[in-house]
Amino acid sequence: MLVISQDVFNERSGTVIALVVTSQEPVAGFPLTLEVTSVKLPKRSWVKISQIRTLSTERVGSALGRMSPEEMEQVKVLAALLRESTDVPYGALSDDDLVTAADEVFQEYDRRENNE
Repeated sequence: MLVISQDVFNERSGTVIALVVTSQEPVAGFPLTLEVTSVKLPKRSWVKISQIRTLSTERVGSALGRMSPEEMEQVKVLAALLRESTDVPYGALSDDDLVTAADEVFQEYDRRENNE
């Protein structure tokens, strides 16, 4: 699992908010999954952006590593994109619409990064 909640939240609430990490090669692909490349895990792994869980801190084992800030930012952007797609009044977006929206988000992210 990839814990995405802040330490202060985890300590005060006794829970963590996490995304599922799997070594099963995804069928859905981008933008619903993101390959983990910045952490050396025992197997090739993917974060399942749509699989969000709230767990007791007592169920969380020791950390296997920490994602790079760049990869964590990608996870946050994709999670936000998924949240936005579920808030639309006209139903869920198609996979093609999600990919197009993700491309637009990453292009904007690149523009901002190049301007800094």
